[in-house]
Amino acid sequence: MILAPHVNFYLTDNGGILQNRKTGGWWELNRLGAIALHLMLNGESVEFVGRRISVNFQLSESIVVVGVLALLRDLQFKQLAYYGTGVR
Repeated sequence: MILAPHVNFYLTDNGGILQNRKTGGWWELNRLGAIALHLMLNGESVEFVGRRISVNFQLSESIVVVGVLALLRDLQFKQLAYYGTGVR
């Protein structure tokens, strides 16, 4: 996974923020979303992220994976990040 060239990602005390430099817009992530994005940007798989978050926060792994996939879909739809074949 990679961020679009016009996007910055900042970790905050309670989550994260994506800044779209093209539009000036901001997109706020909760703590789990920020952790998921951080791990994915460091080359981890959706499955790894699901396991890691589910263990650390005592959540259902399948529910976490669904949430991570929804986050990826939203980021791609908004053209903030790219994920898929050939992208790490």
